[in-house]
Amino acid sequence: MKTIKTPCIGICSTVFGDEVCRGCKRFVHEVIDWNTYSSEQKLLVKDRLDRFTTQVLTGKILIIDTNLFQQSLNTAEVDCEQSEAMQIISLLRKASKQMKALKDHGLQALPEYSAYSANELKELIEAEIHVLSTATYQKNFKRAQTIQQQNSSSSERKASALESRKLFSDANNESEVQLR
Repeated sequence: MKTIKTPCIGICSTVFGDEVCRGCKRFVHEVIDWNTYSSEQKLLVKDRLDRFTTQVLTGKILIIDTNLFQQSLNTAEVDCEQSEAMQIISLLRKASKQMKALKDHGLQALPEYSAYSANELKELIEAEIHVLSTATYQKNFKRAQTIQQQNSSSSERKASALESRKLFSDANNESEVQLR
């Protein structure tokens, strides 16, 4: 099976304590454990990132000239084996600051976003993908951690209560023995 490349884009914020990377949008444990993941696990992560990117790009940017878009991808050395949405965001990540007009790269912002520069549009898209990733992390992982902590705290309280009852019982038994 073909090696699955890391989604890392070299802007990792998890080293500063972020639970979701501001660069690639992976969860902290995915960044840390990436090299131990099976191909199936890596594909699940990449599929989620692709879904979020597609969701955010829909209604913002269209490809209006596939040849020009392809040329821009080649010039920016963007991986063309990615989905169309990932190609667009990869191109924006690599070249948005130098883009004078999206149409020069085969792209067009929809009317609601036409006043944005390529870089402003990239920043907006990145922020929205990060929000989706963070919400997913909070819903699926933070909640699970909280429940696990509550369960372990509850178990610790039960164990402590049982220990207290045992000590109380032992103390009562000793008292009874001494009274006799």
